[in-house]
Amino acid sequence: MATTSPPAQAQAAALPLSGRVAIVTGASGPAEALAAELPSAVAVKADVSDEAGVRSLFDAAESACGGGAAHILVACAGHAVSTIPTLAATSAADFDATFAVNTRGAFLCLREAANRLRRCGGGRIVAVSSTLAVTLRPGYGAYAGSKAAVEAMVRVMAKEAGASRTRG
Repeated sequence: MATTSPPAQAQAAALPLSGRVAIVTGASGPAEALAAELPSAVAVKADVSDEAGVRSLFDAAESACGGGAAHILVACAGHAVSTIPTLAATSAADFDATFAVNTRGAFLCLREAANRLRRCGGGRIVAVSSTLAVTLRPGYGAYAGSKAAVEAMVRVMAKEAGASRTRG
């Protein structure tokens, strides 16, 4: 019978996420750095605003990690308008692009993760927002609105998850 040495046991205790499949969306430096810190993490660079694409993204990430179920989602994908216009000067196309990634993309990823995590007995869902959602800095109206919407969805989702745990 194989046993683990005390140093191996200490290392396993220091890495509580070892063996877990983590999906990190977003192509930014922070998202990639986070993925590098998580054991068995897959950093995903994909269009998260497409429903079929999000399902494929989860399937591909789980396959890349040996076919195991996803245990963790870190939704970091974000889009901001590079010119930072006032809300009055924001085009409908820029508004739609920001909400497509930041809000719709987060919704699709959160929904997919919630349904998959429920099937495999639970896990963790993290959605990355921005201080701009509360600081309300001029020039970031569409971006702040999209991130505030994500924060509201996460709060509701947490209540729904808590309520489902108390039902028999």
